[in-house]
Amino acid sequence: MDTIYITGHRNPDTDSIVSAMAYAALKNALGQRQYEAARLGQISDETQTVLDRFGFQPPKLLNNVRTQVRDLDYDTPATLSAAATISRAWRTMQKDKISAIPVANEDGTLFGMLSAGDVANYDMSSVRNPKVGEIPVYNLLSVLEGKILNQGGEMRDVISGEVTIALPASRENLVFSDPGSIVVCGDQPDMIRRALEIGVSCIIVCQAEVDPELLAMQTDTCIISTAYDAYRAVRLIYHAMPISSICKNSDLVCFHLDDYIDDVQNTVLESRFRAYPILDEEERVVGTLSRYHLLRPRRKQVILMDHNEKAQSVPGLDQAEIL
Repeated sequence: MDTIYITGHRNPDTDSIVSAMAYAALKNALGQRQYEAARLGQISDETQTVLDRFGFQPPKLLNNVRTQVRDLDYDTPATLSAAATISRAWRTMQKDKISAIPVANEDGTLFGMLSAGDVANYDMSSVRNPKVGEIPVYNLLSVLEGKILNQGGEMRDVISGEVTIALPASRENLVFSDPGSIVVCGDQPDMIRRALEIGVSCIIVCQAEVDPELLAMQTDTCIISTAYDAYRAVRLIYHAMPISSICKNSDLVCFHLDDYIDDVQNTVLESRFRAYPILDEEERVVGTLSRYHLLRPRRKQVILMDHNEKAQSVPGLDQAEIL
């Protein structure tokens, strides 16, 4: 529930301060708890003496009522860790119907911003560049809904290499040969044996069992089984990368809750991002702002006591709603 400020005039005297406090007390006593007395200047000695006599603290000092970022109905999407997978980020954006999502450090501070365009660019580039670097094994198991089959594979923390779908053995010139490969195959014992002999980084077996004799071979190769078909498994491998590898984390434009809308609008007009992260006083991410949020800002609400002239009132009154 938004606070409604009750304020007297600038350079307040005792009746201006006391009337604001009394009316706020009355409204709150009637059950409308959002009212708060405010003052627009320093308390005089006379007023301070009266407040001390009856045991009251001076009202809050209000410098202006200009519209701020905190007054907007900004979005509050889920904030993802930089270690989250691209697959999870994409599912979150699809579920929440948003085109950008903030990425945070462990302490909640801003790491970067990930947009649907970042994911699309990464997908297109992976067609030309099949290599992936340092995918956490946990991420890979998560997106593939898979499990490690061999003891040697359990020693691996990350997987790197060129993703290759194993072709029939008769096509020798097209079959993988690089030890740095991530080999995707099906029920192909000969292919699995060859991959183990070469010492590839990882073998992903799709919709098939693996001969126990092959699983018993001494190797550092990680053998993972998955219920997905080869095509889908390949796409998911790329989406197992942490979002920190593709999100934008430099030259970011962000706003704070206390920033004024006038300043925000000027900045937004000079940039072309779909969404802007919003930070609190401790630099933690609390939401995102888009252009449409600026079209109908929610104004601060005020009640004027002991005056009715704009020149006597709080700065920024033209941006507020006078009740």
